Amino acid sequence: MGFLNLVIITPLYMQLLGMSVGMPLIKYVLIAVVPFNLIKGALISAVFSVVYVRMMPWVKAQAASFKH
Repeated sequence: MGFLNLVIITPLYMQLLGMSVGMPLIKYVLIAVVPFNLIKGALISAVFSVVYVRMMPWVKAQAASFKH
């Protein structure tokens, strides 16, 4: 995803919004975008893990009720 941010997404947003970051784009992506994506990924994984553990008994019960 960092590569897509570097090559497509960030330049597109910058062009559409007419903005500039005041530093080389690669540095901006490495300092701002990559850490944000890593933190976001960790948070989503943690939330999914909690939801998965809590929903597993219900999912198993539903699966058992559909077996004939």
